Amino acid sequence: MGVLKIKDDARLTLAKDPYDLFSIDEDSRTRYPLNRVVSFILGFTVTAVSLGTAALFAYNYYNAKEALNSPMAYFEVRTIDDSGRPVVGAYVKTGNTPLGVTDSFGEWRKYTRVTLGSTFPLSISKKVDGRDVVITKNLVVPDKMPSDGELEIKSSLRLAGAQNAVAPKPLSVASSSDTSNHSITVVSERPFLRDSVWITSPQVGSGDVHAIVEMMKKRGGELGLKMTDQSPWRIEITELSIIGQSTHLVRLKSFLNGSSVPEFSFLRVPQGDALKTARDMLWALTKHTSYPYEVVQNQSRESLWHIKGSPIKLWSLSAGRDIVSTAGVLGGVTAHGQGLAIESPSALCPAKSPCYILARSFEDVGAQGLIKKELILSGQETTDLDIYVSGFRAKPLGNKLYSYWANEGQSAMATAVRGQKIVWRGTLKSAPGMRPTVTVPSPALSRR
Repeated sequence: MGVLKIKDDARLTLAKDPYDLFSIDEDSRTRYPLNRVVSFILGFTVTAVSLGTAALFAYNYYNAKEALNSPMAYFEVRTIDDSGRPVVGAYVKTGNTPLGVTDSFGEWRKYTRVTLGSTFPLSISKKVDGRDVVITKNLVVPDKMPSDGELEIKSSLRLAGAQNAVAPKPLSVASSSDTSNHSITVVSERPFLRDSVWITSPQVGSGDVHAIVEMMKKRGGELGLKMTDQSPWRIEITELSIIGQSTHLVRLKSFLNGSSVPEFSFLRVPQGDALKTARDMLWALTKHTSYPYEVVQNQSRESLWHIKGSPIKLWSLSAGRDIVSTAGVLGGVTAHGQGLAIESPSALCPAKSPCYILARSFEDVGAQGLIKKELILSGQETTDLDIYVSGFRAKPLGNKLYSYWANEGQSAMATAVRGQKIVWRGTLKSAPGMRPTVTVPSPALSRR
C-alpha cells in the first residue's frame, strides 16, 4: 500500500501547482495499472464486435446478392405423348440430379433456385416396352424478375414414343345418371364464366387456414379472378385434423348459386407454408372446375374450330384435356400451331359458331390412367360423412356403395371425414372384381 509523503521543496512546488505538494510511494510489488487492463479489454471487445459486424454485413450482402441473382422459381412442366395424353410417372431430372416424377396429370411442379438470364436443363424419361424414351429441354430463365415478384416457368413437353405409357380413354356419350367411367352433366348454352369467386373458411381461430385463404385470394386475384362476396361462386377452405394425431389435411369445397351441396370437393396435403399451399390448392382447383371456353370456326377452313383463350390466366387450357359440349358430347383438345383446337368439331359444335365447351372436372372424368371402382362402407352410415380416395371425393351410390377413381391393381389412401375431423384413414387395396371395405367408427367412438 502506498505512503503519503510531503515533498521536500514545498515552496518551489507551491509556486508551480499546489496539487504537486503530495506524492505517494508505491508498493515495491509489481502492479499493472487498472486503466491499462480496462483499455485492453475495451479495445479487444470493440475490435471483435467490429469484425463480427463486418462479417455479418458481408454475409447478408452476399445472401442478398445471391437472392437477387439466383431467386427461387416455381416450375410447372406438363408432359404429353404423341396423342396429346398426359404421361404419368415419368422421371424428371436436371443433369444428374433427380427432381421427382410426373403425377397422374402428367405434371411436375417444384420450387428451385435459378440464375437470372440462364437456362435450366431438364430431362424427362419414361420406360416403355423395355426401352427408355427421353426428352431434354433447356428452359429459359428471364433476365429479370417480373413486376409482381413471382418467377414462374411453365412448359409443355411432348415425349415422342410414350403413347403406350398410358391407356387413352375412349370418348363416349352418357347421361348425368350414368355411373360409368364417363358420366357427365349437360350444361346450359352460356355457362357461368367463373370470373369471380369468394374464398372463405368456416373455422374460427385457426391461423394456418386463414393464412391459406388470404394467400389464395391474393394469388387468385393476380391470376385474374375477381374476389367479391357477391359472387355466385363460393369456395370453402377447411383444415382437417386426424383424431389423436398432429397430422392434418386441407379440404376445398366449391358451391354455386347459394347451394349448400358442394359441386365438387378435394383434399390436399399442406405444402409447408401458406403461399405454397395456396398455389397447390389453386392448381388442383383448375383440374376440378368445369370452366367454359368459346369455340369459333375458321373462316377459310370449315373443319377447323379454334378455342378462344380465357382472359383469366388461371383458366389457361392445355392440349390433352377432356372436354364436353353443351349438348353433352365428349371430345378432346389438340394443339394447332400456337393455339388450340377441338377434336371432332362436327359433333361438338354442329353447324353453329361460336359455341361453348367445358373442360371436364377430374372428379367426373378421373385423371389419366385411372378407372372407376366401387367401395363398401361398413359401420354406422351417417349423412355428414364424406369419403375421399387419393384426395378425390368418392360419390355415394346408395346401399353403402361409393364410386371412386383408382389405378387397377394398386393401393390408394382413403380418408373418411365427419364435419371437420378425419375419423378414419387407411389404405385401400384394389384388385379386379374386388370391392374394398372402409370401416368407419360411429360418431360416439370417433370422439374418444
